[in-house]
Amino acid sequence: MNGSWNRHRRAAKNKGMRVLSEIERAKSNLPKLPIALTDIMFNSIAIPVILYGAEVWGTHNTPELNKVMMSYYKRILGVPQATANCGVLWELGSVNVKTHCQQRCLKYWWEIIKGKRNEIVRECYDELAKMNLGWAAKLAALSHEIGVADQRLDGETCMPFTWNHVKKSHEKFRIREIVAERETKKSLEIQKLVGGDWGRKTYIDLLSNNERAGLAWFRLGNWKQNKITRENVDVCALCGEQENWEHILLNCQVTEPRRISVLQAGNYEMTERDENLGLSILRNNQPQFTRLLGQFFSAIRKIRHKALTTHRLQ
Repeated sequence: MNGSWNRHRRAAKNKGMRVLSEIERAKSNLPKLPIALTDIMFNSIAIPVILYGAEVWGTHNTPELNKVMMSYYKRILGVPQATANCGVLWELGSVNVKTHCQQRCLKYWWEIIKGKRNEIVRECYDELAKMNLGWAAKLAALSHEIGVADQRLDGETCMPFTWNHVKKSHEKFRIREIVAERETKKSLEIQKLVGGDWGRKTYIDLLSNNERAGLAWFRLGNWKQNKITRENVDVCALCGEQENWEHILLNCQVTEPRRISVLQAGNYEMTERDENLGLSILRNNQPQFTRLLGQFFSAIRKIRHKALTTHRLQ
């Protein structure tokens, strides 16, 4: 033993990826398997595997374990692994592995201070806290950061907060981090323009795999990662005009027949095809229209991919 948890975390990652493979096998055998069931499989099997012992090592960085969670999330959305993590977390209303690890540490720390752990554990913690070392020092810094630090009363450490308060304070802090990172990502332009509150977006559980993948592809800006650029200008692979999100959604003439049927179904006037119309379309959460929009983007994604492949072969 070298005092490091790196080997354990690598093993946990490998186990987590094997769980993902089994989930993918289940989805292949049952193409219509509801996403709610795969979520249960992931949360009840993969999460306990990758977070085993996190109460102790969870204050360390966990990029290798975060890959397991983000890989699953990106698979259910049907987007490339290069998609911005903060955008994916926003769509799902979910926090990352780092947050889950820290919450397990915080829960253990809270239980120690509240006297819910044995005396030996408490004595070890007190010694580390006095010397401001290791796990205790990192938890002290984290608790101050989220505003739930322990307090001194008559020379004794006390905890004036309930666990629910500590947990919610930590979640709010990490969500603010996700939102701040999201603001720096140019690829998430559409997601930011559409706006909305933190939480799982309704289309995720409503749409089929192809429909969900099409709408997520557009909202998360994956079309920006695979494009044609001429003289520093993005060019539509289908019609040759300058490409931006409004062009894809409203103006490309190659996809006009598909577009007209979708917009007519939503009773949209097509006289002024501008940003306001585009945002109105993207904010329309009516189930039937959302399905049509998912089908529209799924079709565009396939047509556009074929055109880009042909262009690269020329």
